[in-house]
Amino acid sequence: MAHRLKIANKAFPGPAYGLHDQPAPSTFDQRHQSDSLLDITFFLPWVVPSVLLAVGLIVTFDTPNPLVGNAVLLGGYWLLPIGYAIVALPLMVRFLRAAFVGIDPAYNEAARSMGATGLYRYRRIILPIVAPTVILVAGMAFNDLLSEYPLSAFLYNVNNKPLPIAIVDSSLSVDPEQAALNLVYVTLIMAFSLAIILLAERIGLGKGPETTTL
Repeated sequence: MAHRLKIANKAFPGPAYGLHDQPAPSTFDQRHQSDSLLDITFFLPWVVPSVLLAVGLIVTFDTPNPLVGNAVLLGGYWLLPIGYAIVALPLMVRFLRAAFVGIDPAYNEAARSMGATGLYRYRRIILPIVAPTVILVAGMAFNDLLSEYPLSAFLYNVNNKPLPIAIVDSSLSVDPEQAALNLVYVTLIMAFSLAIILLAERIGLGKGPETTTL
């Protein structure tokens, strides 16, 4: 009986090899836990209010910080752009992850079977597929940041006064010219937001993997 099992294993090594080649369940559990922790980290800006996020950035960068080369960012130009990037991160990650997951693996396998390198496959297949999503999400994030007031109020300075702060300052002024300027600001935000969305849709329309030969 044992001799017959040995002959069967030699004749049909595929099933036995497949069973032994599978990763341990603990490997999948650890990978799932790390992915979940990374997702929670990326989506924290959606949970934490903008005011608390701004206070956290102020407390973090009001003294020399090794993360930025022992520089003090409070009162400088770059603290507000860092805050804007953190606020826009969940939206970008959410949509880009869905775009990468939705890519058909057959594209990559076909290019690999024809001898395409990893960089070539990314440039000619993956990047054209996700490009429309990148453009549209960038436009959406930029439009959201145009009206982000709480974070801007805490982190701006005289070197980078954002548009929401300028609108509030104009609305509090008793000068009629400032009131008219405030109306111009609001109109510009609406027109600029519409222009960004239309431009993003126009640029991203029809993007896809190239069908030329490798």
